[in-house]
Amino acid sequence: MKIRIYVYIFTDVAAVDRKNKSYIYHHQNYMLQFKHSTKVHRLESRGTDIPKFSFKFCPFDKLPEMNTLAKPLQDVLGVISHVGPFDYASPTSSNKLRIIKIRNLDEQTQEIRLWGHHGETFDEQTVFRKAQEGIVVGIFAGVTASDFLGMSYLQCY
Repeated sequence: MKIRIYVYIFTDVAAVDRKNKSYIYHHQNYMLQFKHSTKVHRLESRGTDIPKFSFKFCPFDKLPEMNTLAKPLQDVLGVISHVGPFDYASPTSSNKLRIIKIRNLDEQTQEIRLWGHHGETFDEQTVFRKAQEGIVVGIFAGVTASDFLGMSYLQCY
């Protein structure tokens, strides 16, 4: 089975001191801000000249420890095993969400709730099409850990 990994480079972005964006929670000192001139390029390489980028992936079993008042942002990686429909959170709610489930190498499952625009713009058709060719790995960066009725999940607003 061939696994395809796509790497994208963002050019012409600005590094902004987080103090200038006090209305947004950040766990690092700087954030990247896109400009009108920002470009996204998919690298077409076999890996020899792809720059090294890193995420700080949180193991699934450590996520409950991240459910604190500060809500630090987490990065998770896993094989997409389920994509739910974009629908109302409950019969009485006006909020919409999509539930994604991912699995790690130890076959642990983690639920991710994509709220509003994130859930609506998630391209489920591409995931389903790619799943016919092989496994689909998802990287979810900047999500927060929460729990409801004793069940742990990640969410992206």
